[in-house]
Amino acid sequence: MVLMGATAAVAAPTPNVGPIAGGTIVDVDAAAVKFVDVDFMYGGALGLDSNGELYTWGSAFGVGGTNTLPIRVAMPSTVEVVSFAAGGGFGIAATTNGLVYTWGSNFDGALGDGTTTDNPTPTLVNLPSGVQITKVAGGSNFALALASDGTVYAWGTNSFGQLGIGTNVNSFTPVQVSSLTDISSIYAGATFSYAIDGDGVLHAWGNNSGSQLGDGTTVQRRTPVTISLPADVATVSAFEESSLARLANGDVYGWGYGGNGQLGAGNTNNSAVPVKALIPSGVSIVDVGMGSSSGYAVADNGDLYSWGYNINGALGNGTNVNSDTPALASTPAGVRFVSVDGGSANGMAVTESGAIYAWGGSNSAGTHGNGGTATSNVPVLGPNFTPSSVVFDTTAGTSFSAAGDVATVTSPAHAAGLVDVVVTSTLFGGTSPTPTTAELTFVDGFRYIAPPVITTTTLPNGTVSTSYSSGVDVDSSEEPVVEVTAGTLPPGLVFDPQVWSLTGTPTTPGTYTFTVTADNGYGTDTQQYTIVIEAAAVIAVPPIITTLTVPDGSVGGDYSTTIEATGDGPIVFALVSGTLPPGLTLDPATGIISGTPTTTGTYTFTISATNDAGVDEQEYTLDVVAPTDDEEESDDDEAAGGAKLAFTGLDTEGMLLASGILLLFGGALAVVAVQVRRRRA
Repeated sequence: MVLMGATAAVAAPTPNVGPIAGGTIVDVDAAAVKFVDVDFMYGGALGLDSNGELYTWGSAFGVGGTNTLPIRVAMPSTVEVVSFAAGGGFGIAATTNGLVYTWGSNFDGALGDGTTTDNPTPTLVNLPSGVQITKVAGGSNFALALASDGTVYAWGTNSFGQLGIGTNVNSFTPVQVSSLTDISSIYAGATFSYAIDGDGVLHAWGNNSGSQLGDGTTVQRRTPVTISLPADVATVSAFEESSLARLANGDVYGWGYGGNGQLGAGNTNNSAVPVKALIPSGVSIVDVGMGSSSGYAVADNGDLYSWGYNINGALGNGTNVNSDTPALASTPAGVRFVSVDGGSANGMAVTESGAIYAWGGSNSAGTHGNGGTATSNVPVLGPNFTPSSVVFDTTAGTSFSAAGDVATVTSPAHAAGLVDVVVTSTLFGGTSPTPTTAELTFVDGFRYIAPPVITTTTLPNGTVSTSYSSGVDVDSSEEPVVEVTAGTLPPGLVFDPQVWSLTGTPTTPGTYTFTVTADNGYGTDTQQYTIVIEAAAVIAVPPIITTLTVPDGSVGGDYSTTIEATGDGPIVFALVSGTLPPGLTLDPATGIISGTPTTTGTYTFTISATNDAGVDEQEYTLDVVAPTDDEEESDDDEAAGGAKLAFTGLDTEGMLLASGILLLFGGALAVVAVQVRRRRA
């Protein structure tokens, strides 16, 4: 039984999921066991479920009698089956730890336990020390086992050389088949054996009286021989005197006895070498099954084809007419088969949903496994464990219903997290003393998921023309879809649903309101945000100093020069490095350097101009020199209160003319005193 849901079966590593409250409808497979493979010989069948559990029905192996409903094989509770086979009255299974168990009839040592005593309970096969088995196959009274190193072991009856050891001596314990290495698959007919190696080559040995080995002869082979086929072999199926092979290219070939058309070659001829079955053009086969006198094939689209002997509806096509060419069987609507096997005048196939369908045969032994003994010439649902209730943690699901091959149940509300699931099934056990109900527990079989929660409640405001970036945080155990679902984003901003962030550069001032929604498939959360976009502030023009040099000065001389700068005011000037000449100072408001130098020297300094928009700097060099002699004399005269009459650039005649002019205007000679000062520019 598997519980189906949104992501996977409960038996799979990834549990199903459901909401934290309110419940959800969960699909439940109508069969309480999800079968993955089936095998049967004559009137008994074995089926393996997805949990590694084996079931038997019909002429059930190891339990005796006839059983119209499946009975669980009593494998040890600590093992899981990975390969199994139905032999002639006995069962065989390989487990994940490389061991092999057998049960049922032990004729000629078929159980491989060193005895010939029948055993209804699975018992370990006496494998050689260190041998690990990965696959098994069963014939009429013998068995094959494939070891992890690619070698093959066999035991049981050997009257036709089917053990492949070069003799006809039976063996009650496993012996290694001669000359086989690098083997990937093994198969058994009633009294003969096959193996496929890693290169796709088919090897055969054992009974060949009906050319069932396909080597072109009727010679018994006590050791393996290779069989010629036009392409690599993928799978083989064999029964009494006929065999089928599916090649890697999807073609099907048959050989051996063909008196009922079971080779599918369009005739009823025997063939000692493989002949191509007439599968319809364009159909690619994924599995084949050989019955006692009928052949079967499953196509890649799930259709079932059949051919050969059709007594009691063995071909499953609704008639009892033989056919020597493959034709469609009556596949139920909506059913897709994935594998098929043939028995004694009947067939059985597994669907992709894990159900088993059966058809043909007398069914008096309950071979169909569905609780009845009626014969059907079309596929009908076989082993059918029907669930009756499902419990999540300790609370039963509600609204349970089953229709056809689908059942549903509504899970109860529950806190987030993993819970165990218990499925109760009915029609379990048939005529065995097993109870008519059974509980299958799936630990951590269902996971409740809470709706997402948006934890970011506010987003920051922004400014026009200023880059903006802010994210939204969401708590969720499942990846949510986060997106803006209402309102308007500020122009220039976009929301990235991959990283849940709002980014860009706002272009328009204003107040903007929008809604973000998070959805994880099991609930939603929403959060409304309001963002105010402010207008951009007026940006002032930064200063640029336009005065690139300053004049030199002299000791004792008056000095004044202005550092000029463009830019929006107010502008503040400052001495940022170096030293002004002693006696000079800088006015920070006007940029004027003024004063009276007192010390000679060369002075280098840097002036900065700063406003709200920025700053500019300029380096200057100012030489302060000693005063000249004339400057010293004029200073002395000025200090004594004297004055000189100075004429510059006049000769004697000019002086007289000037004197005359003065006399004419003044009527007397006026003496003009002129103070002369020279400054070094």
